Amino acid sequence: MKNIRNSILIVGIIGVVATLFNADAAFAVDGAAQTQTFINNIVKTMVGIAGAVAVVYMVIGGYHYITSSGHPEKLDKAKKTLLYSGVGLGIVLVAYTIVDFVSGLVRSSFGG
Repeated sequence: MKNIRNSILIVGIIGVVATLFNADAAFAVDGAAQTQTFINNIVKTMVGIAGAVAVVYMVIGGYHYITSSGHPEKLDKAKKTLLYSGVGLGIVLVAYTIVDFVSGLVRSSFGG
């Protein structure tokens, strides 16, 4: 459990740092548009990282599924890894869709 928390923390830090390196476009405009662009950059970076992590876990789960050799415990663990990585990827995609929708509403309400 501690390893999962550490992994999530590291992914979050990498996402924020990567966004800050890509933040030059966010400072080209002012006010609400600047904040919106910055948040969009953070969200896109985090979605990319989360998608990559989900794909890696799917590959790991597939490898364990293939090499389980009929052991029920290993097979069950591999199925859970595949299931949870798929659910996680689905949650990330839904979250990105919601953020994009809200961002569009904010953009249209501020006349941008």
